[in-house]
Amino acid sequence: MLSNSFYIYRHIRPDTNEVFYIGKGNNMDNRRSEYRRAYQLSGRTEFWRNVVSKNNGKFNVEILWDCESEQEANTKEIEFIELYGRKDLNKG
Repeated sequence: MLSNSFYIYRHIRPDTNEVFYIGKGNNMDNRRSEYRRAYQLSGRTEFWRNVVSKNNGKFNVEILWDCESEQEANTKEIEFIELYGRKDLNKG
């Protein structure tokens, strides 16, 4: 069984090495692979799809933080989004 249920990850553009997405996932389904959400293509925004499309479908994943609770994950996700900003809002 996985020790930490939630995690924060970032997606990085291979062409510029810039972070373009911060996300939260969970490892609560032990039947599936660890950090599955970080690598999923489905359920993404148009902004995300456009960035990935410009990179021939490629993006790099880094797991930033393993969290003990969803509350901790929510807090960390907000902190990392504030750190990197939001390009879709011209704040990153």
